[in-house]
Parts: sequence; structure tokens; C-alpha cells
Amino acid sequence: MKRRPPQTHLTAAIRERRGERPLRIAAAEIGCAIATLCALELDRLRPASELASKLAPWLGWTVEQVFEAAQQPAREPPPDGPHTELRKLIDELTADDARLLVILARRLKGGVQ
Repeated sequence: MKRRPPQTHLTAAIRERRGERPLRIAAAEIGCAIATLCALELDRLRPASELASKLAPWLGWTVEQVFEAAQQPAREPPPDGPHTELRKLIDELTADDARLLVILARRLKGGVQ
């Protein structure tokens, strides 16, 4: 079954963060019921304070950004959060940059020499 386009930026962000993982996995990560996450993804629920405080760290946002995103139409740019800058950097990586990062990670994992 094809999902309808998200109506709010919050819905779009939740769907993007969840990706292809099952609802039950994402709901467990957030700390909410599966039905709650489903209602959020279908734009049938706006988060109250308790739910927003659970969604914020999962999305890498502040609680205020969760409330803002729940009011923003999906076509508007997302509120900036720590994940936004990282995603930009990752998108700009070249193949050579990625190879160097892998080499560095392997060296760090094995201990600095």
C-alpha cells in the first residue's frame, strides 16, 4: 500500500528517519506505542509535550523544533538541527573523501599508533 505524501514537515522527518524499518522498531526507539507512531505518520496526531520530548532526541531536534515542524507544511525546509549540518557534509563527500574516512576509522578502531 502506497503512503500518501506527508502533510507536515514532522511527518516527513519521521518517515525519513524511520526509513524501511518496521513501525514497531521505530516506536520502541522513540518510546511510544506503535499506534501513536502510525497516527503521527498519517498526520492524524500532533504531539503533546510528552511525545515531543521523546521524538526530539530521536530526530536530533529540540522539543521546540518538533512543535514547529508539526505546524510547517511538508514542502517548507526543515528546521535546522544537528543532523542537518552532518547530512550536508555527508552529501558533499567525494569517493576519495569517503575512502580516507574509512582508513581513518579503521586506524582509530585498531588504536592510534
